[in-house]
Amino acid sequence: MTDFLFNFSLPFATVGLLAFLLFSYRSKGTEQHRSKIFAVATISSLISFICLTLLLPLLFLQHGSEAFMLIWAREILYAWFIMVIYFVAEFRYRIRLLGSILMPVALLLLLMATFEEQTPVQTFDMRGIPTILHVVLVLGSFALVFLSFAAASLFLIKTRTLKKSPEVALDNDLPAVVTLKKLMHTSFLIGFPLLTLGLILGSIYAGAELSPGWYKHPFMIMAGGIWCLYAVLFYLYHRGLLISHVFARGVVVLFVLIVILTAFSTHRSMFDEPGANIGLKDSRR
Repeated sequence: MTDFLFNFSLPFATVGLLAFLLFSYRSKGTEQHRSKIFAVATISSLISFICLTLLLPLLFLQHGSEAFMLIWAREILYAWFIMVIYFVAEFRYRIRLLGSILMPVALLLLLMATFEEQTPVQTFDMRGIPTILHVVLVLGSFALVFLSFAAASLFLIKTRTLKKSPEVALDNDLPAVVTLKKLMHTSFLIGFPLLTLGLILGSIYAGAELSPGWYKHPFMIMAGGIWCLYAVLFYLYHRGLLISHVFARGVVVLFVLIVILTAFSTHRSMFDEPGANIGLKDSRR
């Protein structure tokens, strides 16, 4: 059943992505025609989302908390979070171009999941609610950063278009600058405490279960660096020391670093890499 739901969701996610890209490309088409394309994109993405929503509980029932140790399952959960955040943002702000930015990320994660090993990792026992919450909070915060990145990108495009051709900027699909700023700031601010709490829970687990020196692993160093950049942007924003353009560029940089971290964690597991000195403590083996 899990294979069926996943395989059924993938083509609809692909159709949704292509329709979103076509929608953004046909910016000069008639509004009626573009609305139909957007409807196809939304319905296809929604079907894919429903399949993933049914799939995740089944994975948890089959594998328990170890489902979160499956790389492909984490990628599916990641894509699900991005879809959730997109639908919420679209319902709240009515920014139709968000799908053209967020859906490629979700589809890429689903495609990556198809090529991952689907056997649970046996050397890492992920028991306990704190560890599960760690995974959920971190992936949720990353999805919010992706939304903030999408809003930041549209914000930069909107302001640049206003400077060069105001009449065009007022006629396209981009909403008012103030709306984009609000979405960018809101998603960014919500994501920071989620990421902080998620990393705290992960550090508590790592300190209790992993070998000494776990904090020296490149993955840990990279995750810490991302949090530091997030914290600096968060602080400067609250102090009013960042203008909107600089803040938007900072969000873009943060997004790029998270993408790198995601790729790194997917292809170089911190828990089973030979010689990494970051495995479970001897007493747990």
